Amino acid sequence: MLFEVVIGSLLAVCVLVIGISPLVAKHEIVDGRIIIRQAWHSRVTVPLSLVKRVQVLERIDKKEGVVLDAFNRTLVLTDSKVNGVRLDLNREIRAPCAFWKKVNVVIFDVVDPTRFMDEVEAAL
Repeated sequence: MLFEVVIGSLLAVCVLVIGISPLVAKHEIVDGRIIIRQAWHSRVTVPLSLVKRVQVLERIDKKEGVVLDAFNRTLVLTDSKVNGVRLDLNREIRAPCAFWKKVNVVIFDVVDPTRFMDEVEAAL
């Protein structure tokens, strides 16, 4: 009986972390910073002053999830392959969700790319 309770609890936690947490993670633009979240456990904060270029991607050609391409200094935080946004930065930032490695490109997905671009332009 105890074993079944422990296994059931572990499964419930896994469903919450893996299944539901990406659905409640929202990106924000607050106080001159873009906060990009991937589930509850991964977050990157990009100051707007470091943004060199913002580009909407029709298709994301990288693996889904939190992926660090260390050779190109690119961090990918995605749940899907569509509605991508690419941020090119003036200088590198450290990404806590990628073992504090330095990145100068961040790729992530949003629900509405047009709205996100409008909000970034208004914040700049």
